Amino acid sequence: MSKDSEWARGLVARIKQARGRLGVTQAELAVRIGVNTFTVSRWERGETSPSFEQMCRLARVCSVSLHWLGDLPHAGSAGGKEDPP
Repeated sequence: MSKDSEWARGLVARIKQARGRLGVTQAELAVRIGVNTFTVSRWERGETSPSFEQMCRLARVCSVSLHWLGDLPHAGSAGGKEDPP
């Protein structure tokens, strides 16, 4: 399994988890971040990934860090292993 496919599967799981914790439907999340419902659905199926700008809006709306959402390394970390929201 490639690192890209591992990252993509992790991103799918984190998007679903963040939306679930927020308690909204795909349609409600889409409205809040300014995309259409089909876009959120495709992210959650792993067909596409959000752009950086969309990731930033998604993190803000879901009250999670961009580092956690994107599994990105951040200062003082051994990798993007920040606690989930």
